[in-house]
Amino acid sequence: MLFVVLFTQCDKNDNTEETVNNKPTASFIIDPTSGGLQTVFTFDASNSFDEETTQESLQVRWDFNGDGNWDTDYSEDKTVTYQYDATGTYEAKLLVKDTEGQTDETSKSLTVSAGAPTAAFIVSPASGNTETMFEFDASGSSDDNTPLTDLQVRWDFDGNGSWDTDYSTSKIASHQYTNAGTYVAMLEVQDDDNLSSTASANISVENAPPEGCPPILEDPRDGKEYATLEIGEQCWMAENLNIGDRINGNQTPSDNGSIEKYCYDDEESNCDTYGGLYMWNELMQYTSTEGAQGICPDGWHVPTDAEWMMLEVEIGMSYEDATSTGLRGTDEGAKLRVGGSSGFEAMLAGYRNSGGDFSSLDGYATFFTSSPSSNLAWSRYLFNNMDQVMRNKYDKSMSYSLRCLKDE
Repeated sequence: MLFVVLFTQCDKNDNTEETVNNKPTASFIIDPTSGGLQTVFTFDASNSFDEETTQESLQVRWDFNGDGNWDTDYSEDKTVTYQYDATGTYEAKLLVKDTEGQTDETSKSLTVSAGAPTAAFIVSPASGNTETMFEFDASGSSDDNTPLTDLQVRWDFDGNGSWDTDYSTSKIASHQYTNAGTYVAMLEVQDDDNLSSTASANISVENAPPEGCPPILEDPRDGKEYATLEIGEQCWMAENLNIGDRINGNQTPSDNGSIEKYCYDDEESNCDTYGGLYMWNELMQYTSTEGAQGICPDGWHVPTDAEWMMLEVEIGMSYEDATSTGLRGTDEGAKLRVGGSSGFEAMLAGYRNSGGDFSSLDGYATFFTSSPSSNLAWSRYLFNNMDQVMRNKYDKSMSYSLRCLKDE
């Protein structure tokens, strides 16, 4: 019997291929890309990848300040936060490792500054009406590294969450409100490192007063009502102003945000009858600007010396007399007193002198204007026994009555 034995020869290179493991690709983002010592930076390596290893299985570690020492151990968590304790420019590094031990490294730079800017602003005036043009001034803002001229600002005038202006290096803006209400104006300040901060202020806006001279002026601050009078083209209060907290004659008012008045002989009832007596600085609310609102209601102001002259000329005084000093005119004082033909009804409320004593109740009517002259202010005196009007400059430390004049 014949046996046939067949041998098959195998080629050792017939179908065998070696597997190649590619190294991963490291990639990350920083949010924000710059900041300050209070900034918490987020480092996100989620965009790193590997052809053989799933993204979830990739491991990462971080060197946040680029000093060659890894600040974290390997982790599969691709997101981490870090806060720097010193300013400077850092080269943050990421190292990515796949399951076969292959690695890739990348880096990004970021800048850490001293901190966000300080946002600050003032509004002038602090309150007004729908005819008021408000001015916003952010010149009080600051930053440790960016000069004021380079700081950028933007405004949200009504606090509705929508910025009303684009960023600008101009620190001054103006805005007029169309509706009455209380608004929370917002300022945002941004420095050269794109760090920002905000500040806010409340603004009270009332409806504009009606055209012409209303028969009654109601002061919304305390609800008191005052008769008014139209003389020529002017609208005057026909009663002395009476607003504020009473202080004694031996006290001195201060710029404390509260209106302070004197009542003759320290009796509140005298204020109810004759109105308050006010030192010039207090009634002007510590400004020397002629025609300032002072302690008058919104839409009204402390009349100037020239506006008093207009009143006097309107009721019969010659221009030459009106512009002179001392006792002037003929019978204009009688016309302005209570019972006079003008309807001005000037109460003879007396005054408080600079020593704190009260004098001349029912004898004199005394009024400050808003026109200063050094430590004096132009004033008016009316008398119970003379029909002329005294115009002269008197010490601002005296305390006189006030008639407010409606804004034009």
